[in-house]
Amino acid sequence: MRVLVLASVLAASAAHPGAWKPPTRYSHYNRSPYFGAAAGAWQSPAGYSEYNPAPYFGGAGGAWQSPAGYSEYNLAPYFGNAGTWQPYKENFEFDRSPLFEREFDPFAAEFPSCRGSRQSPINLDPSSSPAREFEPFFFLRYQQIPDAESITNTGHSVEVKLISRNLPEVSGGNLGATYKFDQYHLHWGAEDSRGSEHTIDNFRFPMELHLVHHNTKYASFNASLEHRDGVAVLGVLFVISELDNPLLQPLIDHLMSITEAGQEDIAVDLYPLASLLPRDLSRFYRYHGSLTTPMCNEVVTWTIFDDYVPVSDAQMARLRSLMDTEGDPLLNNFRPNQLLNGRTVYRSFLY
Repeated sequence: MRVLVLASVLAASAAHPGAWKPPTRYSHYNRSPYFGAAAGAWQSPAGYSEYNPAPYFGGAGGAWQSPAGYSEYNLAPYFGNAGTWQPYKENFEFDRSPLFEREFDPFAAEFPSCRGSRQSPINLDPSSSPAREFEPFFFLRYQQIPDAESITNTGHSVEVKLISRNLPEVSGGNLGATYKFDQYHLHWGAEDSRGSEHTIDNFRFPMELHLVHHNTKYASFNASLEHRDGVAVLGVLFVISELDNPLLQPLIDHLMSITEAGQEDIAVDLYPLASLLPRDLSRFYRYHGSLTTPMCNEVVTWTIFDDYVPVSDAQMARLRSLMDTEGDPLLNNFRPNQLLNGRTVYRSFLY
């Protein structure tokens, strides 16, 4: 009976393509369930209320504290008025189809391994992505404040690594294994109309965060690059808000120390990895692809969340002040969309 009901719902969902809407829904969020009813009482994402926060995040639940004074923010000015944010539609003025973009992909021209059939990023099309059931994610040590973190301007991105004996891990979510955290980095554009690597229905977001993990059955990240199940990346998309996102601000403040390529700073004031995740972890896309930089190894299980995280214009401006290896502004560090080549992209949600 359960299978028949699910099949009926999926069929009804498939009969109504194009239901994806631009992320104006941020203005509808109630701040209380996201940050907790009281200041400092951070709560797990929506959709996981039936789970105990201790097994969900591992360790003691509720140990992380949100920034002081955050409860004073009013939701409306923080996220802006409904419908004011307009994402950039790739095909609005000119052809930016995957085939067009791939022809102008510098990685594919220079590196043969970047011309494979399972490359990333891709456009995520909700109307053609079949829905399937996924088990919940399990995050271990994602809520713990690390001892320290190294923040590096790699000349291509900002990369953050944790300095800790026990690194965070993620499992569940039909990943099929436990994956240990390695680093996270950002992709952004010269303007708010572009910056993310993945697009949804050909809409490009101003920024995308990648939380990179390797399969614990392999000795290291480099060793995992030889195996198709070697790497799991969680992708988080950002939308512009009117006020600064205080959970990002410590990282943004450290960017002043790494304006030039190759510079590194050590931080002891960043928030846990859980603070980088969107509110709703139950809605995401899943497909198998590659690293988005050379050597473009096709070993990545991608999870792109369908919920978003805010970032302000001022915070984006700080990112855009960084310099690349040539001494030019570090901008548009996203790879063009790649061909799907018959791969199936699944979504964890119904419309």
